[in-house]
Amino acid sequence: MKDICKLFEKGRLFIRQIEPKDKLFLIYHTDVDGMVSAALTFIALERLGLKVLETIPRSTEGRREIPKDLESCDKAIILDLPLEDFEGLKDSNKAMLIIDHHPSEDMNTEKIVHINPRLEKKEIYQPTSYIVYKLFSGIVDLNDREWLSVIGIVGDFGFEDCRDLLKKWVKVKRKSEILNTKFWRIANKIRAASLELGRNTTLKILISAKTMEELNKNKKILSSYKKYEEIYRKAREEFWKNAKEFKNLNLIISRISKNVGSDLANEISARYPNSIIVLLEKSKDEYKVHARCTEGKVNIGNLMKDICKGGGHRQAAGGKIKAKDLETFEKKLTERLEDVKED
Repeated sequence: MKDICKLFEKGRLFIRQIEPKDKLFLIYHTDVDGMVSAALTFIALERLGLKVLETIPRSTEGRREIPKDLESCDKAIILDLPLEDFEGLKDSNKAMLIIDHHPSEDMNTEKIVHINPRLEKKEIYQPTSYIVYKLFSGIVDLNDREWLSVIGIVGDFGFEDCRDLLKKWVKVKRKSEILNTKFWRIANKIRAASLELGRNTTLKILISAKTMEELNKNKKILSSYKKYEEIYRKAREEFWKNAKEFKNLNLIISRISKNVGSDLANEISARYPNSIIVLLEKSKDEYKVHARCTEGKVNIGNLMKDICKGGGHRQAAGGKIKAKDLETFEKKLTERLEDVKED
C-alpha cells in the first residue's frame, strides 16, 4: 500500500529535478481527461521555465509503443494511460513520472515515480486531471486554470472523490446531473475537436485558452462540434434501434457503427445509472467494447477482463472482440452476469 502524500512529494521532487537541457517528452491518453492533463502539465512546466520537447498522444487500443517513444528522450511524463497495456515499460532505463488513475500494479522504481491514488485506495475514482492539478498546484500557481481541470474531471465522469475541486464550479447533487452542466458540453466539444483536428492541435488550443469562455467560443472547436453533433445524434438513434434489453440482468447491450462509442456509453449509463450498458462499436472486422455501470453494483473492469481480455475501472471499462465472436461474447456476458446475480 502506497501513501499518496509521499508519492506526491516524490512527484514534485522529480519535477524540480528536471533541467532545461533535458529532452522532455509528454505522453498522454487521447481522451478529454488525458488531453486536459497534458495541457495543465504543459502550462505548469512552462511556468517553471521548463520546455516539453515533444507531445505524444497515445490510444490504448492495441498500441504498445511507449517504450519505443522513450528512446530519444532524457525524461518523460506519462499521463492517464493504463500501464498494463504497454509491455516493457518497467524495464526501461528512462526517468519517468507516471500520473494515472487506472487500476494498476505499483510501477515505482529507482527511475520511475508512479502516482496513482488507487495504489492507496483501490476503489477511489479521481481522474488524472484532478491528480495533475493537485500535484502541480503544490509548486506553481495554477488557480487561473482550475476551470480547465474541472473540464477534464467532468469529461471523465469524476464526481464523488473530486468534490473539493468540483464544488466551486459544478452545482449538482448527483453524478447523473453532470450531463446538464456547461462543463460536460465543453468536454464534448473537446472530444469533437480531437477527432476532427487531431489531438496535438486540440492540445495547443487547450494550452492557449486563457478562459473557459475563450475555449468555448473557439471557431475551430465550434466547427468541429457541429459535425460531431450530427454523427452523435445518428449513433444514439442506432444504439436504441439495435438495443437488446435483459431486464432480469439490468443489462442493455447494443451495436453502433460510429466512432463515438465511449461518449455515448457514458451518456446512456448516466441516464440509466442502475443498468449495465454494453455498447459495441464496429471497427473493420472487430468491435470495440464500451461497458458502463454508473452505480458500480457490478465491477465492470473485472467483468471485461474475464470475458474479452479487456479491463478498466469498476464503473467504466472496455475491451475488443472479433466480429465473428459477437454471439460468443454476448453468451459469456449474460452467463457471467447470471453468476454475479446468484453470488
